Amino acid sequence: MGGTLAAHALPGIFLIAIGFWHQLRAISTYIRSPRDYSARLWHPVAGLRGRIKHLELYILLLALPIAIVYELAASTDFQALLQIGAPNTRVVDFQRAAMLLGFLFLVVVLLVSDTTLWLPLPAEAAFLLSAVAFGIEWMVLSQHGQDLEGKCNAILSNLAAACSISAALLAWKPTAILADLVLTESILLQGSWLVQSGLTLFVKSFTPEGCHQLLDLPRGVGGSTKCDLEEARARAFSLVDLAFICHLLVAMVVSSLLYCGVARRRSSGGGYDHLPVVDIESSNGSSIPMKPITKQAQY
Repeated sequence: MGGTLAAHALPGIFLIAIGFWHQLRAISTYIRSPRDYSARLWHPVAGLRGRIKHLELYILLLALPIAIVYELAASTDFQALLQIGAPNTRVVDFQRAAMLLGFLFLVVVLLVSDTTLWLPLPAEAAFLLSAVAFGIEWMVLSQHGQDLEGKCNAILSNLAAACSISAALLAWKPTAILADLVLTESILLQGSWLVQSGLTLFVKSFTPEGCHQLLDLPRGVGGSTKCDLEEARARAFSLVDLAFICHLLVAMVVSSLLYCGVARRRSSGGGYDHLPVVDIESSNGSSIPMKPITKQAQY
């Protein structure tokens, strides 16, 4: 992402919302009917009908072009692809724009497939395309340096790898609930870690001691935040690892509470009321007690 706090925080919050929404829907669908469970790459909004049920895809269709334009606008020097001496950060902007373009292509394919008859795409193929898109993200983010920003990007690349692998597993077996949960959890963690990276790299009070932000000089630098001494760098890297462990633990707790909350709501809402026992006389005059039936059995 671009070198500002807002450029990290805004997409981070967006990914947190997407990850939480997907996890909630996956858990609800699984608890409702474990045997019939099948993962979905996108989830319709309950209560909305027609094309409005594709609200999630429409939001992505609007947000992704904005992100692409931002990444391209960050590279005002479009000769960076041709100039050997051009700042490397400019080339990275183009890589990220291309990465976002892959996700935009995926959203368009999903929307066309679900709203028209032009592209009947099975769920397995959709997950395969998403695995490729996350794989591109993995490749782009893995090209990180040895500075503090590179360390933050390394964790993001690992999360992208988890998304790509879990999506590939779902392409092979859409009923794998654990792979679906790993995918949604990784998306959620990508969002929270983007916010954390923005704070660590661009907010002085969150930057580890001994490290400082550098300006993007005309010849370019290998990162926005560097540490002066090797000892400060090692300490900063340890703090970053500790911060990610905290993010992971919080995400695990939230997911567990979400699962328990949905399961409890389903169990409490799926009870039954006993109907009174009614004696019906048979043809020989003896009474036959009728057993109580559940609410579900009435329909």
